[in-house]
Amino acid sequence: EVISPRLRTCSGNPNCFSTTGDALLEDRQQYGVDFFIPTWIPPPEETQPLQRVAAVVAKYEPGQGGIDGGGFVLVKQTDSYLYYQFEALKKGYIDDVEFAMDA
Repeated sequence: EVISPRLRTCSGNPNCFSTTGDALLEDRQQYGVDFFIPTWIPPPEETQPLQRVAAVVAKYEPGQGGIDGGGFVLVKQTDSYLYYQFEALKKGYIDDVEFAMDA
């Protein structure tokens, strides 16, 4: 359940990228990872940016570049949140992908 537009933090995971978590440099250094990326700001003319993201992901063909060949599933969608799980083809690893907007 989404309580705020903040997404989960990386908590030191080396395969995690975040626009909201682990914002303090000292926290990122403590964990030894620095995958903090800038927040995406949709174009001002985009009236439904999260729905646009959902449409783009829905058209994504799994297996591009030899990754996520196991496909993906939309786990949860609300007016302000999208949560997907992508699966690796060979070992079945699951990668969580979240998008959130201020409601």
